[in-house]
Parts: sequence; C-alpha cells; structure tokens
Amino acid sequence: MKIKTFNPAFEGQILGEYPIATNSQLDSLVEELGKRKPVWFASLLTQRQKLLSLVADLLQSQRQTAARQMAQEMGKPLREALAEIDKCCATLQYYAQEAHVNLATKEVESQGLRAQTGLEPLGLILMIMPWNFPLWQVVRVLAPNLALGNLLVLKPAEQVLGTTLAFAALVEQAANTLGLPNPMATAIVEVAQVQRLIEHPLIQGVTLTGSTQAGRAVARLAGENLKKVVLELGGSDPYLVLEDADVSRAAALCAQSRLLNNGQSCVGAKRFFVHKKRAKEFIAALKVELSKARLGDPLEDQTTLGPLVSGLAKQRLQMQVQQLRASGANYWEVQASVPTSGHFVPPGILQFPDLVAVPDQPWTEEIFGPVACLWVYADLDVAIATANATTFGLGGGVFSSDVVRAQRVAQRLECGMVAINDFVKSDPAWPFGGVKGSGFGRELGTPALGEFANVRTFLYAKKATEL
Repeated sequence: MKIKTFNPAFEGQILGEYPIATNSQLDSLVEELGKRKPVWFASLLTQRQKLLSLVADLLQSQRQTAARQMAQEMGKPLREALAEIDKCCATLQYYAQEAHVNLATKEVESQGLRAQTGLEPLGLILMIMPWNFPLWQVVRVLAPNLALGNLLVLKPAEQVLGTTLAFAALVEQAANTLGLPNPMATAIVEVAQVQRLIEHPLIQGVTLTGSTQAGRAVARLAGENLKKVVLELGGSDPYLVLEDADVSRAAALCAQSRLLNNGQSCVGAKRFFVHKKRAKEFIAALKVELSKARLGDPLEDQTTLGPLVSGLAKQRLQMQVQQLRASGANYWEVQASVPTSGHFVPPGILQFPDLVAVPDQPWTEEIFGPVACLWVYADLDVAIATANATTFGLGGGVFSSDVVRAQRVAQRLECGMVAINDFVKSDPAWPFGGVKGSGFGRELGTPALGEFANVRTFLYAKKATEL
C-alpha cells in the first residue's frame, strides 16, 4: 500500500506516492536504530552539537527547494514556508551553541554529603508529528533530544511526506559527514501501526503534536506501557482587548495571528473578547486587516493566504460556521477573490451575542481556519471566566496600555503562554506548551532538554577518615 500526497491549492493534483512500511519492516527499522544506540550514547556532546549545526547549514542550503515543497504539500504561502525554515535553522544553531550549559553535571551538597546530578538520554523516542508545520514541529523536538543524546523514530504526517523525508535525508547526510551513526529513522505507517511503535520495548518515550483525541489515545497506550509522554495538542486561544488598548495595533496583530499558516496554527488567536467601549472601533479595524488577505497559489508572491490542507478540513470549517450561525452568531465574510480550484476559505468573523454572564454552553472548540470568534463584554470578570471556560489551555493574549494591569489579567488566564500587547510566538529559548486539554510537558527552552532525560544522581560516600 502507498500514501499519496496532494496539492491543496489544485484539487486532485498528486505530488507523490510513498510505500507504507509492513509490520516486519517497522520492527526492523526500530531494531536497527537500537543497534546504533551504544555508539550514539558514547558520542561527545561537542560531536552532537556539530551535527545540529551542520544540519542547519544543509537545510539553509536547500532553503528555496524545501520551502516550495512545503508550500505545495500543505498550502502555506511561500513567504511563511521560508520563515519556517529560517526558524528551524536558528533553533538547530541555538541548541548547538547553548546545550552544554544545561547539560553540564551539577554538584549538590547536603548534610555534609556530596552528589552529582546530570541529564542523560533515555534511548529511542517516538515523534508523532503533524502536517501544519512540517519542519518546525520536527526540529523543535529533534534539536534538544539529539543534543541530549536520544535517538529518534519520526512518524511524519501523511500530508507532508516529501518535506519530512527530504529533511530526514539531511540529518543522515550530516551524520555521515561527521562519521556518526544516523540518530533518526523515519517510519511511514498507518494510524493503526502507531500502537505497535509505542509498544515496542526499545521505544522509551513518545511525543505527539496533534488533536486532543489523538493525545488521549497516545497517552493511554504510553501509560499502559510505562512510557514518558509529551503532548502538544490543540488550542482555542482567547485574546482580551481591554478598554484602554491600542485598538489599531490590537486588530492588526490579532488578524495576523488568526491568519498565520492559513488559520491552521494550534497557538493562533481564535477567540476575541473586546470591551464594549472599543468594540465598534476594533471590529471595524479587524475587518480592514482581514480584508487585506490575498488568496491564491501559495507559490505566488502576492499570495498571503493559501488553502486549507484538505477538502475534509474545509468541510469541517464550513460545518462549524453553519452550526454557529444557526445558534445565533452573526457571520461576516471577506468578499475576496477565491480561486475556483483548491480548498480555499476567505477570512471571516463570527460575532456572538454580547456577554452579560458566562454562557451555559460557551463555544470553545478549536477552529482550524481563517475564521475568528468574537464577543463584546462589559464586565472583565465575565470575559475572563468565559475565556477560561474551555477544555483547552495553550495560549492567550491581553491588550492594554497599562502593562501592569495587563499582566494581572494575563495571570488569570488558564494557559501555558500569554502574550501582552502581542500574539503568542515560539522561540527556541522559550518553553512552549499548554495545560488542560492542550497537553502537558514542554518543548523548546531549557525544559525540553529534560523531558526525555534520565536525571541521574551519583552519591559519594564520606572519606574513610570521616566514617
């Protein structure tokens, strides 16, 4: 059997076909990677740092080719694909340069006794990756784990196989150049085969970026097999615009975040809560910003908004909009020029009835597409309570000219990351992750080095003269 990849901007256009591994091939792939573990574990941190740096250089040399392939496979505008690659290179270089600081052994003394603690690799880690950021999601798991000394089994999303396989080839090329074993293997499998990977005795940990439903399934399997898990799941990020906010700035940044990656970002701004004194002004400004979107072929320079990843994704978004309109939300849609082929959806705003109290059943689902949900509020406490009335808890934002007040409001939002007078972004130096139904564990920053680590402690006895 084979998996086909399609161009979402040109419905029906096949980009590639890739064979699915048989169960025996899958077992052999994992076992072969396991055989490399002793040599890889024995490698010096400086060697692994050189590997990360070389992968960054190789990826940068393939920047244009990789970006075009990414844009064709999942539909993001070429400018965003190029930016994603630049971010990947920066992250690889960050861990190549900074990992030694946090991986150094630390001396600990207590009650006259001496100990040493340090982070050591666990072994083989399974990476179950999504399609919306084909390289960035991979790199932000790969970089800290290769620096630590783990080996990786990559299960790529079926929509972006060409992009991820090309990157995997760069990792292998870098390892061969440096005389190191290839620390990563790529497994093209069906969903049913993921269980086989999780249960394999050589797999010591699992990280997933995906839906809450997938997260529950993976966490259950991993728990049954006593495997460590990091989950980065969905989000329905709330952004609060207070009465003293810079409305023009807030509208511009909220629109930018909502449209990023064609509206298909787990950490994109999705639900807007606007004070009634500024609502008319904000909504007008937001409509202007959304109307600037130019839909079209992701490879064209003028395109700023590409298609959704698939016909199924478009259908789901349209069904959500219909459902919410039927329940009382007013819908405004940009009157844009929409290509006749491909899975395109113009930007829009779903405005719900003004908040008087927290709704009995507030809309909290994740909308994966260029549609914003908006409420007007008079009572900030009601707005915050409604913002928190969701199973998700990934990111959020607060806009106010009073930064101290904005910070106090931000502390009341139940999420892993909050932006003040900006939208949530990711950076190699900042821990990334959420709470509640948005998952647990952290990627990036210092915490990422310890998620799949054996925190080893060496205890030293007192000298014989002290016994």
